Amino acid sequence: MTAEMDDRQALLRGFFDVAIDAANPMRAVAANLPGPPAGRTVVIGLGKAAIPMAMALEANWQGPLEGFVVAPHGYVSPLARIETIHASHPVPDAESLAAAEKALALARTLGRDDLLIALVSGGGSSLMSLPAPGIAADEKIGLLRALLKCGANIAELNCVRKHMSGVKGGRLARAAGEARIHTLILSDVPGDDPAIVASGPTVADPTRKEDALAILRRYRLEVPASILAWLAAPDVEAQKKIARDIQTGFFSRLALTPVRGAALLAGQLTGVVVLGLIQAVVYVVVGLLLGVRFASGAVGIAVLLAFAALVTLGFGALGSFLALRTGSGEAVQGLFPALFVFLFISSMN
Repeated sequence: MTAEMDDRQALLRGFFDVAIDAANPMRAVAANLPGPPAGRTVVIGLGKAAIPMAMALEANWQGPLEGFVVAPHGYVSPLARIETIHASHPVPDAESLAAAEKALALARTLGRDDLLIALVSGGGSSLMSLPAPGIAADEKIGLLRALLKCGANIAELNCVRKHMSGVKGGRLARAAGEARIHTLILSDVPGDDPAIVASGPTVADPTRKEDALAILRRYRLEVPASILAWLAAPDVEAQKKIARDIQTGFFSRLALTPVRGAALLAGQLTGVVVLGLIQAVVYVVVGLLLGVRFASGAVGIAVLLAFAALVTLGFGALGSFLALRTGSGEAVQGLFPALFVFLFISSMN
């Protein structure tokens, strides 16, 4: 029996050692490096494994390197070519905000011939944190603390984080414009979803603001008015994407493809309208289940849905028009809060 137990322990220990070896930053990073670019190579790293990942990069990269990594306070760094910044985990601090602003500013300096190597690992969500426009840092941190106390899982927590953030959910990649991006991720989440690890700063976000609102409702949290207004406002990411594509020259290069720019805009607006209709149908069905009755019957419901589609189309078209006219994501971002204030004031007259 003892020999059999020893064999089982040896087998389990072998499995454990193989798993640890596969996640060893020095080995994993060295085996997955990209080719060198014609221009600059910039490194932005975040997470509890950011320093060893950067160490592996420094040891195996032949050309010049620049950039920085963010690690928790107290982590010792022997890095020579890559700067080390320390911030707080699991709750962001002032250094976390400064690191996010530094990362976005550095990414915006990159051009078509440059390479951004993103070193992403668990804990990065709090180490690099920047609230979305109109949201105070204290309000965001307070809501995340409350969500943690409620027992929200990592996917729920990061969904809410991303939709209150100016850097997560692929926004760092957006800031890099036309630069080539190579992301190396050491996962600490079940399923290894790259959009969840550190809230995916260089990974497209599959969730929407509505998902974040649903999570907050599920845990019955008291949400600050600024955050509630931001999450309830129309998602202007599509229109901001147009503006950014104009700024980077991507939209202009579409003229060289068989697809017309007007067709791309029409397709995007169609998607916005369909989503708006789906949401309106859900609200109507919930209302009917709760006992709401429409005096005009089916005709009234049809008129309501048509109105919802027109309003959604109007918001989307207005944002797209402003993006095309100004080429400024900031102008699109500022449109909708101003519009809501105007509508509110108008309703008081």
